[in-house]
Amino acid sequence: MKSTSGSQVLSLYRSLLRETHKLPDPLVKFTYSAYIRDRFRKNARIAEESLRYRKIKTAQKKLRQLQAANSGDKTAVARTLRFAYGVTGPVRHQNLLTYKRTGNSPSTTDTRPPPFPPALKSLLASPLARTKPGSKTQPDEPASLSLALDKRGWLGKLPERRERNLWWNWWREEPTKTLVPTEIKIIESSTDTPSAGSANPTDTSGDPHSQPTTPLKLRQLGLPVVGTQESGLIRRAEEYSKSHITPKAPRRSAERSSVSQDPRLEATTTFPPQSRFMRRRYRELLSKMPLLSFKPTSTSQIPPTPISDSTSCDQTSTTPPLAPSGKFSVSVSPLAATLGPRDRTSYSLMTQEDHQWIERARESKRSSKPKSGGSQLPRL
Repeated sequence: MKSTSGSQVLSLYRSLLRETHKLPDPLVKFTYSAYIRDRFRKNARIAEESLRYRKIKTAQKKLRQLQAANSGDKTAVARTLRFAYGVTGPVRHQNLLTYKRTGNSPSTTDTRPPPFPPALKSLLASPLARTKPGSKTQPDEPASLSLALDKRGWLGKLPERRERNLWWNWWREEPTKTLVPTEIKIIESSTDTPSAGSANPTDTSGDPHSQPTTPLKLRQLGLPVVGTQESGLIRRAEEYSKSHITPKAPRRSAERSSVSQDPRLEATTTFPPQSRFMRRRYRELLSKMPLLSFKPTSTSQIPPTPISDSTSCDQTSTTPPLAPSGKFSVSVSPLAATLGPRDRTSYSLMTQEDHQWIERARESKRSSKPKSGGSQLPRL
């Protein structure tokens, strides 16, 4: 085992930050920069040489991943986007703990674990929220339990310890097979004016005033509040997945110099135009970001809570209201990529941009054809 010098660690740290600043998305840059600084600050306290060596090897592996992402590797770019947008990594772990948290802490002495909360149970039952598409969902009981009973045959009931271990292993491992939503959207049913969420909870790309549900509404309904509730990660990925430049019509060089720039391109946009490669990576990312929607019943709408000076934030947080009756639904963004035949990624139908590129190619091909004149020889 080689020794790890301070100069080697400092050089690796600078190389990681240098590769981080080359990443295309500002959110990815910020997430990786904060993560690298935090990990190096934490690992600097390690005194054991063997453990420091393993940490150095892990950092070198992360450096190779970032270099591959900056060079245009498809798998590496998708991995960096999933880490920054909370699909994997510590953000996903914290969100999963929030969805898994129940009222009372489970005791390992119990024969069976407590039931999953309604929000997590709806994720476990939905095929859209599975890490492996097409896998069998078992939100109520472990599949290994029935399999063990079938193998046991005429011996009958399983031993109590064996059954207890099957239940608890399923309770710990089943939530890890799901995609964790980064936000919850409340669908408010309105008879007078239908809201944007009631028509289509995922179609927020065309509504500029559509905002994520506030944590206050979720607490009033007794729903879990994750740390990324107000981050708008799904909307951000949608904007990047459709941010492009409309192609111009083909012109001659003299016309290009005389005509000013297209006013549509002069308009400043919040999200910079992305290449086709990056837009497809964002659409693949959206397929890994399910949106959890909750529609309360008419008797359990959000009650108005007047804020008084005597009521503190600590008192409201310690006495949460009872969870109302309602229905959870899991959906994905309409811009998300889907699996086509033979489990190949399909990018839906042809977009307007694709039609415009085809029309521009046809026009340029038409203008490049030689004009028919008398000098040309007739075809035989």
